[in-house]
Amino acid sequence: MSNSSAHPSIRVNDIGEYIRYHSCDRRFKLAFDNRALAKELPFAERLFNSMDPVLQEAGKLRENAWEKQLQASGLVHIESSDSEGDAQDSLAWDDFIAQLTKLNPGQNAYGREVTIKSTLEGFEIEGRMDFALLLWEGDTPRLRIVECKASRKDRTYHRIQVAVYQMLVRQLLDANTPLTIGGCTISNDAVDAVVARIDESNSENQEILNLTPLDLETENSDARKLLESNGPFARVIRTSLAELNYQIEQKCDDCVFSVHCLPESARLRSLQLLGLEPSTIRVFRTNGVTTIDDLADLDLSSEGASAIRADATFIENLELLQEKARARRQTLPGNNQNLDEYEVSLLRNVGQSQLPTHEINGHRLIRVYLSIEYDYVENRIGALAAHITKSERQLHTGFITKEDGRRVPNPDVIEQVPLSVEDADATSLVEERTLQGEDVIRFKRSPWTGNYLQDCSAERELIQEFLMALVDQIAEVAQVAEAPIHFYMWTRGEMSNLVEGCSRADSYLLGHLRELLGCRESLDQLIYSSLSEEVNRRYALGWTGRGLVVVSSLRWFGKRYHWKRRIAGHEVNLDHEFTQDIFDFKSTLDMNAHGNWAQDKDGKSQKHRFEIRSRFTDSLSAPYWRAYWRKLPDLSTVPAGSLRNALNRYNNARQPRYLEEGVFSGSGMP
Repeated sequence: MSNSSAHPSIRVNDIGEYIRYHSCDRRFKLAFDNRALAKELPFAERLFNSMDPVLQEAGKLRENAWEKQLQASGLVHIESSDSEGDAQDSLAWDDFIAQLTKLNPGQNAYGREVTIKSTLEGFEIEGRMDFALLLWEGDTPRLRIVECKASRKDRTYHRIQVAVYQMLVRQLLDANTPLTIGGCTISNDAVDAVVARIDESNSENQEILNLTPLDLETENSDARKLLESNGPFARVIRTSLAELNYQIEQKCDDCVFSVHCLPESARLRSLQLLGLEPSTIRVFRTNGVTTIDDLADLDLSSEGASAIRADATFIENLELLQEKARARRQTLPGNNQNLDEYEVSLLRNVGQSQLPTHEINGHRLIRVYLSIEYDYVENRIGALAAHITKSERQLHTGFITKEDGRRVPNPDVIEQVPLSVEDADATSLVEERTLQGEDVIRFKRSPWTGNYLQDCSAERELIQEFLMALVDQIAEVAQVAEAPIHFYMWTRGEMSNLVEGCSRADSYLLGHLRELLGCRESLDQLIYSSLSEEVNRRYALGWTGRGLVVVSSLRWFGKRYHWKRRIAGHEVNLDHEFTQDIFDFKSTLDMNAHGNWAQDKDGKSQKHRFEIRSRFTDSLSAPYWRAYWRKLPDLSTVPAGSLRNALNRYNNARQPRYLEEGVFSGSGMP
């Protein structure tokens, strides 16, 4: 341990993040001791993403608004008494307390970014409280700890964090000279805590002084159990990283340590690359199956396989897991020799497709591929796109041969259909034509105002205009009075966002949406499908993530999908322009001859393309919209480093029509 304390040192945020990420032991271990283990990888610092600049700025603006609330209510601002250097951005707890004792009786006050450190249950814990308040109730002073979250939902980890701060403050009050203000002593019973969030009904900051103090007895008890000498945190610190359980799943998408877990799991060829639960992996290890290769090569008629199936905690289908292992190892180093295995394979014995056939009762099915982009900062829909078609042919992104013999991506998306031997000519076994169908794209072209009613109106107009255009284009494609329709989106979450947006904007709009996307009365069947669920159920894939970009990057039955498009007369590689947060899920890393990570200094290392970031969802992130609106920070004010590099990449995508094509590409699903 690098800390000098006799006790292991952790941050309050580490405790909250442990809860937020489903009690992930591996994440806690990698965050411990200032990310010491995570930094051992030679590429760690290069791959760690900077914080989302839009979320970071939104959080600051929210905290500034909360501070103005306190000032408007007459609270005195307690600032750092350290006059050396520039203005302080934090206030030490001892300094805060010392200045409180100088206040007059009845004077309410607050400190912002109050740093605190103390020992609890054998751990040295430090953190930074958003606000610490002194509030008088008649002649009695009380302390209030405030944790501010730019969130509209009540989260368990929010309460755990503020509970730990409350425990730290109470511990310091008990351990030190009694705190006396205006002749009144503040006991630890006079310390309460609140979490200030965003009001869901109007998107305004909740009033801190109007919040009811939380009953944190359960959270305090849970936190103490985590911090016990034989509790989870102590166990994780004592245990080697390789022995800790973990599962790679959707929760990992915004975890900074996925750049460690995914490449390391691939290097070690770990079973976790299949997204398996820890209980399943324990059964495999008990029976000698420790790597993906062990599972892929397992004799299913062996005693070991029988023992795995007989284990009461094993609830998976062993045959299907073996097929998934064979596909997943195709993207691992050194698997080119498995010529009978593929990056994508159709799973056997999983039933028929749940998607409707493209012809129903003699009528071509009108297929509507939807993409719903969600602005998570404003909790609103930012863009909608649809591709409507009834074509009987398959979408195809092909390649063309240049005069110099190079094969390069064809920027023009086409459709193709296989020809019979009799119809085929000497040069092609397929017939090609331009992409058929109609497109509808609508997105927010100006920034949100921050006014709840105005933004609800703007969101309503956006959705309403899209749905009206969508109905018109469906009729244009159908060209008949009646035709079956089916809607497709990559994840169900997109439909949930659309329903919530309609509900928030206008109840009539929600009714129209339900009528459009309702049930087939005779079949009691929804007329929309999640393509990611269909893919996950029926196919074994060579990557762990299940985002659209991840899945489409694989070679499907000999065909490769690419993202080169013709935009405003220019050929553009969308996977380059939208690298940040979307296409950066994989990267080339160096390994030495012994299978360990290497820095390519002498050119002798082996290079391989690794999956490095979790991407179970991959919609456009909020900074892309702010780049389009010219609302990102001025690059001249940002020092060189990862944040400036990220801002440059966001700004690259604001070229004319790039954003439209980026949104549309999600609806024109491969």
